[in-house]
Amino acid sequence: MYVYKDIYTYYVMNSRSLEDLISTLNNKLNETNEKFQEIKNLDKSELNMNFDNVNLIESISSNMNLLSDKIDDLRIELLKIQDSENLTHKQKLDLREARFQKLLQRTFLPYILYLKLCMDNSDL
Repeated sequence: MYVYKDIYTYYVMNSRSLEDLISTLNNKLNETNEKFQEIKNLDKSELNMNFDNVNLIESISSNMNLLSDKIDDLRIELLKIQDSENLTHKQKLDLREARFQKLLQRTFLPYILYLKLCMDNSDL
């Protein structure tokens, strides 16, 4: 059983179920998709591709990539707790790939970081 640090943490952790949170996030995603559909249908011929607009588009792109990565992370966490008999072949492959990537990162990342540190501080 999880012991809460204070009443605020208890309230926050129990105020909404995971299903409610996922539903809310899905609604936000649907609203965003609707806005993109509207943007696709608007006339863009006069849009000035100045620094501000390009920066705005780049920011949207970066945030969407980050969002996609975070959704993948949540999906993998949920796949880990599922009965493997109920997973599709693709889900099993994705889970296996995630486990391999974690092992690879845990094994080689310290060496890669150390090598980078050495190269950054060399007198070449």
